[in-house]
Amino acid sequence: MVFSRGGKPLASGVSTSMPWTPFLDPYEVLTPFAYIFMAVVNYLALAVSVKRCHDRDRSGWFLLIYFIPIIGELWVSIELGFLRGTAGANRFGPDPLQRADRPARLEQYR
Repeated sequence: MVFSRGGKPLASGVSTSMPWTPFLDPYEVLTPFAYIFMAVVNYLALAVSVKRCHDRDRSGWFLLIYFIPIIGELWVSIELGFLRGTAGANRFGPDPLQRADRPARLEQYR
């Protein structure tokens, strides 16, 4: 069978295009699950980031600084990733590292 440009056969009446296939495209099946998975992951990431902001005695609205190009991303990354939380209780609650049931052997790591 000799083909021309575009996949149309020249010497035979058999078409090379398949207008219908019995198999589903895997991307069409997995796309809804991927969207649901990404929504759950983004929600959890936001919840952890807000909790970390509260540990630093900042409001969750502090995360909006992230949308400032370059400087905002760097600032939020350093603030939440490298700096220590506030010592003692703050306006968002008690310090989770100063619990009464904390073993004395763990105090050396503070």
